[in-house]
Amino acid sequence: MSEEILKALMQLFAIIARPESNATDRRSVVESFLKRQLNQELVEAYLEVYDNFYRKNIEEEEEKVTRKRSLLARRSVRVLKICTAINEELAQPQKVIVLFQLLEFVKTEEVTDQEMEFVTTVADTFNIPQEEYELIKNFVLSDRDIPGSEFYLYVDRTDGKKVKDPIKHIHRDNLIGQVRVIHVPSTNLYFVKYIGQSEMYM
Repeated sequence: MSEEILKALMQLFAIIARPESNATDRRSVVESFLKRQLNQELVEAYLEVYDNFYRKNIEEEEEKVTRKRSLLARRSVRVLKICTAINEELAQPQKVIVLFQLLEFVKTEEVTDQEMEFVTTVADTFNIPQEEYELIKNFVLSDRDIPGSEFYLYVDRTDGKKVKDPIKHIHRDNLIGQVRVIHVPSTNLYFVKYIGQSEMYM
């Protein structure tokens, strides 16, 4: 990814972050995203970019007392502008990865309507099909039951009788917890998450 795109993504993460949220938890999601793209030195540099954008948004938030609607409108326009710029530079698989990271980012705390509006704007601008967006959103945000889909796979030690059709299931006796896999058909990407108390090594 180019320097301009990475800076735009840092700004996008910072806009979506709420000042009252747990900045440390959310910063760790940004760090995880950067580590997949860059060496450690550049990770630190772009985390500083994120921190600067985040501080700027906090300052705006503190000034907003009488102009909350105006601030939200400005942020929505900014999100749309950033996404439009990113849209021209990223390949579709990269856009799906960014969407996953944004959903993980907002999941670190209770998700607000405003955050979901921003993330939905991102998905729309990235031309991610609505059905796939719903699949991805359910997969990332819920650790409980999610609507059945042929694009989900569960791996656990149960017999699979409680798994909703048409979700696929694999039985593994020694697995503590559950592994979930999603296939995003338009980009042929697979994502995996583990739900449980043990450490999982892939």
